[in-house]
Amino acid sequence: MADCEGSSFEDIYRCNKILSHVQINPGDNSIISFVILPDKQNIPYLPPEKRARAWKLDLDTGEATPFLVMPPGFRATHEYWSPKGDRLYFHKKKVPGWTPTSIASISVNGDDFREHYVSKTRKLGHSCINPQGKIIVTDVQQPYFNELISINLETGKSQILCWPNSSVKRGQLGHVHPSFSFSGEKVLYTSDVTGKSQVYMVYL
Repeated sequence: MADCEGSSFEDIYRCNKILSHVQINPGDNSIISFVILPDKQNIPYLPPEKRARAWKLDLDTGEATPFLVMPPGFRATHEYWSPKGDRLYFHKKKVPGWTPTSIASISVNGDDFREHYVSKTRKLGHSCINPQGKIIVTDVQQPYFNELISINLETGKSQILCWPNSSVKRGQLGHVHPSFSFSGEKVLYTSDVTGKSQVYMVYL
């Protein structure tokens, strides 16, 4: 068991950890963020490093360190890097339950926590940032009654783009999970509002 306490990636690999949600930093390809399963964020008595949602791997040194840690009573999900790789964005959710939910971020160094958008009632599920790093679009995990919300990171203002009204059930088939086009002018998403999971596109 002592061998499983190391912080190098070799230690993590040797202990047969399950890795998930791997993200390469677009600004520095020697940095990778990843999640170790099973998720232990909701075990409040564990020390912060044991409750980390995301870890950061430095490919140059092989060292893996706890990177994204929420205070007890909250959990982080669906993290992704900014286009420049200077920040890691994620959803901060209240537990137990889900709301309030915020879209927040930390710097590549793991500090400078910021909350960019907060919903007290809507269950924000998945979001993405445009290639210019100025707009975030998020879906809502409310079955059959869900909107896509656009958030301007410079002004803080938000607006509803459209209503996918997907089931949010049936695994990934019912998830909206938006993503930007390369130009940043369009948002693609999926919805099974017709009974079949289909791809849709909306202009900003």
